[in-house]
Amino acid sequence: MNLPALLALARANLGGAMESSARLCMSDAVDASDRGDFDAAASWAIKSLSYSVGIFHPAYERAAHYFRTDAHVPANPRDASPYFNYVPPVRK
Repeated sequence: MNLPALLALARANLGGAMESSARLCMSDAVDASDRGDFDAAASWAIKSLSYSVGIFHPAYERAAHYFRTDAHVPANPRDASPYFNYVPPVRK
């Protein structure tokens, strides 16, 4: 999942009990993307999803998994940081 897909997913899921927090995070994600800080944009978009749908929702889990593993396809070739290679622990 690349950054534009992550932003679209977060935007499509805006809502829920914490909608105002989700919208603030989404705004920060777009601002970070516009200034070229793709790590921060991804972090804010994932945080927006957590406020919108919760951390156990399939949309959040998919975004967090694919964006933080080697399956990540960067939106920009400069996206090479430890953040993108983070692998969350597997729940059993």
